[in-house]
Amino acid sequence: MPLGAQGASAAPFGFVFRLVRNPDESLTWSLIAFGERHPLNPQTHSVYKRAHKRLHGRYP
Repeated sequence: MPLGAQGASAAPFGFVFRLVRNPDESLTWSLIAFGERHPLNPQTHSVYKRAHKRLHGRYP
């Protein structure tokens, strides 16, 4: 999520999506996590760690 930054690599926040197949065989993007990509506060979990917890039930 750029928020005025140049390019995605400079964006402080990010989304993690998962592609889900519905019962009718259509596909849908499901939002797994939103958050800071590389937080400066060590007590804040990154969006990647949040997504891992949502998918696997624990932080890496």
